[in-house]
Amino acid sequence: MGAQKRDRGDGGCQERIRSRRHNEPRKGSSLTTGGRTTRLKRRCRMLLDCRSLFSAAVLPMFSALACSPTALRSSAPSSRLFMKAGISLEPIDFQSMQDKVYEQLRTVLMRGGFEPGQKISGRMVSKALGTSEMPARAALGRLLAERALVQNSNGTYAIPVPTRRRLQEIMELRALLEGRATEDACDRIDEAGLEEIQQANAGLNRAQGENNLEAYLDYNQKLKFAIYRYCSSDTLRAHIELLWLQCGPLLRHLAVDPTKAHATSYCDEAVRALFAREAAAAGEAISSDIRSGLEFLLTHGKFSSESDEES
Repeated sequence: MGAQKRDRGDGGCQERIRSRRHNEPRKGSSLTTGGRTTRLKRRCRMLLDCRSLFSAAVLPMFSALACSPTALRSSAPSSRLFMKAGISLEPIDFQSMQDKVYEQLRTVLMRGGFEPGQKISGRMVSKALGTSEMPARAALGRLLAERALVQNSNGTYAIPVPTRRRLQEIMELRALLEGRATEDACDRIDEAGLEEIQQANAGLNRAQGENNLEAYLDYNQKLKFAIYRYCSSDTLRAHIELLWLQCGPLLRHLAVDPTKAHATSYCDEAVRALFAREAAAAGEAISSDIRSGLEFLLTHGKFSSESDEES
């Protein structure tokens, strides 16, 4: 009987001890005043560290973005975050690979870098430019839409071979539009532009005297577009570029001998008129230069049949 009482007494005492231990806060826990204070201090230090890092590294980036996208590229690499990490960032070129391939093909076409009838494939272009085939094919598709290329039945691309009528249409439009663009540009060309035009014309005459077809085609394109660059009409320049895309290869295919292409150097007359600020005379000289070239090409050129164009 006494043993049972002692057991019950001991059990009740142990229960009271466990209850007391359960209810009392442990030393260093978050429920004690000291523990709570320590936790709050630690969290405050973390927030201050994050705030200083955000102010030093992130805020300058967003401030630059609010000003301009180009400012972001210039300020971000100099931020403390990238400086500490030892990372060097270069400005981003937003021009896509497709646009770069298109611009290079466009330049080569306008300067007579391809011959009429020459086949072109995405694989050939990608290999020459060191790109994948996808941007090359996309660029060729854009040139096809601009009638600078034709597509064969097997899906390959080629430089079109013109008919006589097609050549006449293109060159007559060129004479009309480029004469007008020259007149418009005459009073807008500054001294640096006149110097560039004079140098291009000198190179053209030199190439013609040396019977250098490559240099002749190159300087011919440089001279004309050094003038048209000062034309105030973007629409006019765009139409001229489209016509050059379609006729550029024809000049290479049809030019038998640059030294015999022009009996009269109308380009020399155009340059003299530009220096004298005679807009009408300069425009007429450029138009005459194009029409003179058309007569020479119609006499010495080889063309596809009219039935080929209709099909």
